[in-house]
Amino acid sequence: MRLRKLKKIHPGLAYFPKYSGWVFTIFFVIISLVYNYHEILFLPAQSLHLWRQCDCLSQAMNYYSGGSSFFEPALYNLGSDGTGKAVSDFPVIYYLTGKIWYFTGPDESVMRMINLTIFFAGLLALFKTAERLLNDSLIALFVVFLLFSSPFLIYYASNFLMDVPAFSFALIGMYFFTHFYFSKKQVHLYLFALSFAFAGLLKISSLLGFFAVTGLLLLEIAGLNSKGDQKIFSKPLKQIIPFILVLMIQFAWYLWVKHYNAAYNPGIFLTDIIPLWSLNSEEFMEVLHALREHFRWDYFRPEVAVLILLCFMLTLFFPKKVNTKVQIFSLLLVSGSLAFCVLFFKLLKDHDYYMINMLIVVPVVLISFFMMLKNLRPGFYGSIFFRILLLALLIHSVDFGRRRIEGRYDAGSWQNQDYVMEKSKFRALPDYLKSIGVKPDDKVISLPDPSVNVSLYLMNQKGWTNFNVKGQSQLLEEKIEMGAKYLIISDPAILQSREIASFTNQKIGAFQGIQIFRL
Repeated sequence: MRLRKLKKIHPGLAYFPKYSGWVFTIFFVIISLVYNYHEILFLPAQSLHLWRQCDCLSQAMNYYSGGSSFFEPALYNLGSDGTGKAVSDFPVIYYLTGKIWYFTGPDESVMRMINLTIFFAGLLALFKTAERLLNDSLIALFVVFLLFSSPFLIYYASNFLMDVPAFSFALIGMYFFTHFYFSKKQVHLYLFALSFAFAGLLKISSLLGFFAVTGLLLLEIAGLNSKGDQKIFSKPLKQIIPFILVLMIQFAWYLWVKHYNAAYNPGIFLTDIIPLWSLNSEEFMEVLHALREHFRWDYFRPEVAVLILLCFMLTLFFPKKVNTKVQIFSLLLVSGSLAFCVLFFKLLKDHDYYMINMLIVVPVVLISFFMMLKNLRPGFYGSIFFRILLLALLIHSVDFGRRRIEGRYDAGSWQNQDYVMEKSKFRALPDYLKSIGVKPDDKVISLPDPSVNVSLYLMNQKGWTNFNVKGQSQLLEEKIEMGAKYLIISDPAILQSREIASFTNQKIGAFQGIQIFRL
């Protein structure tokens, strides 16, 4: 079939900006129902990366019950100094959650809803950005919802980690930058800066888009603008001010984070890079194997990932068919993402959420590709046949995401089995502890929990875990001197340890295989 014989979709049916926001919202709700968000939103923290989920929730709980001020974030794990004070992300969402809990009680669904609402705003901003750049509402919907078919993005969008809210603020920032690009109004540039300031405070990796825009600004200042290409910044030396302000805010915050953690509890949160060159050959191969599995199951449907890569390669082959600024921006984003992966390479093995903010590359590559296709093959681009192909791809990709998210919450899956069989017992423990005389403010040691906060948060008792004591009697003694009153053992196997045996003489209770000893 020749391209010129393909039936075209009517322009009015493809571009409808006046009411496209409502169409987007309807599709967002429908796809959210497909992903079972109406049930997931009301589930307690569980499944993959429960460690990090409980780190986040314990900070919110401290704001709710501990009376901490905004700049005194703390965990359930009391750390090396007994205060529990530690910080990584800017705690605005934890603080907001804690304040809402004053009215609702400590309901985990509150934080899920806050994060999902911010994500909705981010996707809506991305949709309006793509729509304006392409003058095509249907293709813009495809770009957004293909992104929303990424299994790990689906999972964390309704979760407790700050990576998706940071990513969402970055998308909002790009929306305002697009407005600035067309309007040249300074207010849009400052709203762009404000959005990225929030994004960076939540997760520094979300500044990829900001640095790519900064690259465009510096190229124009250096006079490297392409011939005949319209400048973005009419007064670059004046317009660089909001960029400097964002950098100053980030520098001030992360300097404060480093000082705060060093003063109270260093070593709980990662503040350094773990680059590729720090790994030996065996570790390097392990990360590569893990990344291969992530690409198969977590990032996108494998065929979609290949198509995105192909789209990027095609835009490189036909650079004259793509807006020069968009092309440069895309290249800067890809380069920045690769640099980030190199600097945090070891963490990519087990921490899939470290890649969330790299997803900003996907819509930019797709928008660049559709710009190129529209200029190169307008008949095919506007055809009904092409739109049906995209719809089929989207349906299959959304179904893949649905099946993957079901697996993460399935009680029998490897992702969730440990929580269902073991960790969930701690949620029922507070009432039993109260019945045997353990007070809510009594400090405990929970073994052999290797995490920072999981068992402590789930049973609502502050104290220490094996993350702190490492199964050593000397460190156990130190925690007793710091006020630990009870030892909670969830795995009877460690009772055989000589390091532990001397602390288990006064057993006061047992609950579903969890044993409690007075220290």
